[in-house]
Amino acid sequence: MRSVQCQKSLYLYKNYYHQRDKPSNERERLFNRGNRVGEIARDLFPNGVDVSPEHVFKFTESVERTKLEIASGMSTIYEAAFIQNEVLIAVDILNKSEDGWSAYEVKNSIKISKTFVLDACLQYYVLKKAIPDLKDFFLVTLNPEYVYDGNLNLHQLFKFTSIKVDAEKNFEYFEKNISTAIQTLDQGMMPNISVGEQCFSPYDCDYLGTCWDNLKNNEILNVGGVSKVKQVEWIKKGFTKVTDLLHEKEAPNIVLTQAKAAIHQGEIYDRDKIADFFSGIKLPIGFIDIEVASFAIPVFVGTRPFSQIPFLFSLLSLEEDKQEYLFFSEPKEDRRKAFVEGLIKDTNHFASLVVFDASLEKMVLKNLASLFPEYTADLEKIKEKIVDIAPLIQRGYYYHPQMNGSFDLKSTEKALNENSFFSELKINSGIHASFAYEDMFFENKNSEPNSIFDLTEYCKADTLAARFIYKKLKSLIN
Repeated sequence: MRSVQCQKSLYLYKNYYHQRDKPSNERERLFNRGNRVGEIARDLFPNGVDVSPEHVFKFTESVERTKLEIASGMSTIYEAAFIQNEVLIAVDILNKSEDGWSAYEVKNSIKISKTFVLDACLQYYVLKKAIPDLKDFFLVTLNPEYVYDGNLNLHQLFKFTSIKVDAEKNFEYFEKNISTAIQTLDQGMMPNISVGEQCFSPYDCDYLGTCWDNLKNNEILNVGGVSKVKQVEWIKKGFTKVTDLLHEKEAPNIVLTQAKAAIHQGEIYDRDKIADFFSGIKLPIGFIDIEVASFAIPVFVGTRPFSQIPFLFSLLSLEEDKQEYLFFSEPKEDRRKAFVEGLIKDTNHFASLVVFDASLEKMVLKNLASLFPEYTADLEKIKEKIVDIAPLIQRGYYYHPQMNGSFDLKSTEKALNENSFFSELKINSGIHASFAYEDMFFENKNSEPNSIFDLTEYCKADTLAARFIYKKLKSLIN
């Protein structure tokens, strides 16, 4: 699968495994969540035997154990491992019924991507050679229509999609690509492949740090508002500085703004656009941020897989000496109604609620109104008060060179505030906060320890940063 994306990545993975880029905190948490979903899915076929190896480099033991379990008459095997044509696979669930063997690959997702299908087809290719009478192969995904009623129904929670037809159509494809991959490794030389679109599609390669090392000082990689593909195209043209793009015909306005800021070595802003935007904001002003958890397996009655569960909000006044508002839902308690009531009460006296990127907040309000129709009018009033200042940054009406091509809340605040509110935090993103709350909910001892204080401090930092940016932009038009 790696070789399909890039033969050079395959060579590095085989020969320089430990030089891989360290996975991000969010990526590791996604793996943990995927493992949890996979363990629950095993109950679809209970009483099986787990042949997982003690270490990732000891899968040969799993292959032998799989053979022994099949020979002994075991009908359900978890992480069943096989090797054919130098390709190793480990199937989440292998089950034998009266009709024969079927395999099941569990995905922590409600959608089936092309990559999922290709991966499953490769597993089918190997399995079919090892078990000629293989009946079928299924991708197992979470059902977005399933609503939890207090009793988890696994056969309704999961959906099964056969990839057998696709797999059998692609046998020749796999024969060809496996042969190419083996040749790449047998040559003993790293393929001479330049950086390009393949570095990011379908996934970010975990050797970016190796292949892009000689480009780490190239400013084009920090140009925001364009795709990685466009950045690579400009690098191949010989561009190295942001200022090189000032006369690039295909460069959008957001890129030209960054080039002008680099030449000016200071902030660039459109006073009229900012002033026009601020004219619609009414006093008194509050600054709000909401954090949500998104459980793959629903935990509260009436929720679906990946439903957004609001558990925390921070609310600040424009005046720094005024009262701060904070609401936190203890893990394992369904306090969504209390959340709604607290939100209505605390925001009532504000005429405007300033947010940096309000898409999440508006979605939460919409979902809460659907869940608690008796509060629809009050929640609609809150929604009408929301003012999103992110477009001022994202459209280039304000830009500072130290933002380095990023237009999100943290990059903007850090560029403007030498004592950034995010500098000492243990939790550093909304996704991180969601996973931290999920770990607290499940009392996950294998994850880093997080506290209620860490979560509330992160949420508060978001509102402090939004207020800081608001005051900075306001000072430009006064």
